[in-house]
Amino acid sequence: TTALSQEYDEEAARAHVHGFHSYPARLHSALARRLIELIAPPKGTVIDPFCGSGTVLVEARLSGRRALGADLNPIGVMLSRLKTRGASAAELDQLREAAAQIRQHADDRRLARAGATRGYPPEDTSQYEPHVLLELDSLRDGIKKLPAGFVNDALRLVLSSILTKVSRRQGDSGEVDLAPRR
Repeated sequence: TTALSQEYDEEAARAHVHGFHSYPARLHSALARRLIELIAPPKGTVIDPFCGSGTVLVEARLSGRRALGADLNPIGVMLSRLKTRGASAAELDQLREAAAQIRQHADDRRLARAGATRGYPPEDTSQYEPHVLLELDSLRDGIKKLPAGFVNDALRLVLSSILTKVSRRQGDSGEVDLAPRR
């Protein structure tokens, strides 16, 4: 493998930036890094006014530059914050513990055959099999009970990343495929 192909290896890009969430229209991390190196002075500041999920911000920080970003999409802003803030060992332990509690909460609701915690509009019910929507509802309900902060934000983003993967959509920005999965 050549150095150039290694630099643009998709798996390497996903390892530190894109593997967490399938945010649409992502910039490849190697391209972002190269642009930063060409345009921003060492130890300078990189401003990304349309930061999306934060690829440019992550690459700027990894290259020793200060990074500032903004976006209109609240999911993008949450992803950018999560990817650029880091987490302490204690926070990661809290995250694992909360995830286990939420899994148990969802399992308990499933075994009790509990219904949805709220009504869902047709645009939601058309995108998911009924049993999948009930599982997602239980996960959402468990996350909603957590206090605000890092753990809550991280698990909301995990749930967000799951939504596309288990929906009837063809992809992140695809049209809804109303045909049930087999």
